[in-house]
Amino acid sequence: MRRIGSIVPGGSFMPQGVGDIVSDMKQELLNGYKTVIDSGYDYMEATVGMVMKLNEREAYELREDSITIEICNSFIPPEYSLISPDEKLYSFLKEAFMKMKLMGVDTVVLGSGKSRSIPDEISRQEGIYKLKEFFKRCNEFAQKSDITVAIEPLNVDETNVIHTVSDGAELVRDIDCSHIKLLADVYHMYRSDEDMKVLSENKDILKHIHVCHAEKRAAVKDFSSEYLKMFAKALDEMNYKGRVSLECQFDNFEEECKNSYAILRELF
Repeated sequence: MRRIGSIVPGGSFMPQGVGDIVSDMKQELLNGYKTVIDSGYDYMEATVGMVMKLNEREAYELREDSITIEICNSFIPPEYSLISPDEKLYSFLKEAFMKMKLMGVDTVVLGSGKSRSIPDEISRQEGIYKLKEFFKRCNEFAQKSDITVAIEPLNVDETNVIHTVSDGAELVRDIDCSHIKLLADVYHMYRSDEDMKVLSENKDILKHIHVCHAEKRAAVKDFSSEYLKMFAKALDEMNYKGRVSLECQFDNFEEECKNSYAILRELF
């Protein structure tokens, strides 16, 4: 049976993670984990911002309580540039990978639309080259921690580069790094009107999946999202065996997380 998880909102700079980083992050993660697991999901996905708020003692205490975070998202904050990386960014990567490893993370999603955007003053060709160089360096950190970085294609309103699964696949294949793979998000695929065949065409590098009500970027309260149903069918037809996370804008996290589970379990 395919494993299904849910994000825990908070500590994100992206729209779907609305919420401040609270002062007691250990308790926030405990509460989020309980909500997700009690709702029936197999695992919790949290933001890197939440993990970074923990000190080492808190991380160890959570692990002692059997609380793990298999997947993180919202990797690079907007104050950093992947096009012009500096030592502050690399120091952030070092600490982030260390803390994620402590929490049991094996995959981190890199959307980070602002951080990866190509500045107006350089050409697209140069920007793509610099992105590739960053990911090669990032792969060194990822290898040491044995954490895979899943590049998330984002729609045109959130970044100016890597908009489609095809775009992401081209970059991943070009750099050919062991720990840099690809994510497919149903909402961003819907926004880009992508054909489902891109999923099977890139099955070998597809590391993770994000889902929601595609047309609304909302929790999955019913079966009304036609694009989501096509997406689920495509994953079945290609025999996708990886994980699928609910990632959306929540109005009421506890209620919508719980109500979405039965629908997602039937679909996926």
